[in-house]
Amino acid sequence: METLVIHTKNSSQTQEVKDLLQKMNVKIEVFSQNSMLQEELPQYVTKLMAKAIDEADNNKLTPNETFLSETKEKYK
Repeated sequence: METLVIHTKNSSQTQEVKDLLQKMNVKIEVFSQNSMLQEELPQYVTKLMAKAIDEADNNKLTPNETFLSETKEKYK
């Protein structure tokens, strides 16, 4: 299974693509570009990203195994 991103030029073309995919029994999910750009990340994700950036800046990178076990423990 693959995920495709299709950029249509106008609403008419969008509808044609949707109709075609529905006829082919292809599951589709529609997201507007604005909704995807404005979506906020969950707080736990931003905390982990901030930690990773800080560690990288200070050459204190955490091994993957340690990171995974700490994350599982914190966010049970």
